Amino acid sequence: MKAIVTGGAGFIGSHLVEALLKQEHEVIIVDDLSTGKKINVKNHPNIEIVYCDISKDFKYLGLKDADIIYHIASDSNIEKDKFISYQRNVLGTMNILEFMVQNGINKIVFSSSATVYGNQVTEKIKEDYPFLPICLYGASKVASEFLILTCMEKFKIESWIYRFGNVVGNRMEHGVINDFLQQFKQYGEIRMRGDGNQTRSFIYVDDVINALISSENRPCEIYNVTSNDTTNIQKVAAIVINRIRAKNPIKIKNFPRWQGDVDLSFLDNNKLKATGWSPTMCSEEAVKKATEELYGEIFK
Repeated sequence: MKAIVTGGAGFIGSHLVEALLKQEHEVIIVDDLSTGKKINVKNHPNIEIVYCDISKDFKYLGLKDADIIYHIASDSNIEKDKFISYQRNVLGTMNILEFMVQNGINKIVFSSSATVYGNQVTEKIKEDYPFLPICLYGASKVASEFLILTCMEKFKIESWIYRFGNVVGNRMEHGVINDFLQQFKQYGEIRMRGDGNQTRSFIYVDDVINALISSENRPCEIYNVTSNDTTNIQKVAAIVINRIRAKNPIKIKNFPRWQGDVDLSFLDNNKLKATGWSPTMCSEEAVKKATEELYGEIFK
């Protein structure tokens, strides 16, 4: 199989590329390196790399021969939520879909997000929970999902849409674990947004990749991708502090929460589990493993 992976140099995309190569697929990475720092597998014989901004250039690249597109690229820094990010995400998806129609590529795997649901009022919400995003990033994922679903009907495209919970692991460029470690490195303290009672379901990146690469074994549907439980930000801070092992107690300073930060994010993953997939770690295990990996990257 030949696969195009947008965002193949980023956090999730780079892990996906490695998994596809292990299955001996050919991979075309399309990335503008706006978040991903480097491509570790660029010398692999089954890799082709195209550097571009998909919101502007994708349909002009001349790429034609591919069996499936994994659309992972996204401007996902919610804390710096801007209209330009919304525009880039939606235009990127639109350009990819136009490219697919023009070149007869009829399979797409799309990385959506729990942010489409907004601030949940109940735990373990299912895929039919109403859209109520409170950030532009979430709104861009809603718009992209509808574009894909429209093309499913109009052009008979096959699609698998995955709404990720909080994905953690090595190579993260932002997110609470990365932020805490970077804050300690720079300031010698942890700067917590709010009181730390915000509750999240954290899922390790390998579990997400296992869902993506097995897409063609399940129906074309929308799926929540999350672990089976939650933890809160206070516990994440405690795990990070325990890993740092500083000689003196580490101070935690509380700062105002950023706009778009939700109190609860916990999705029901039973629909995906019914297809044979299951997470291998609980939230705390995922946080601990990611903390260990990121500590090694940041303090090396």
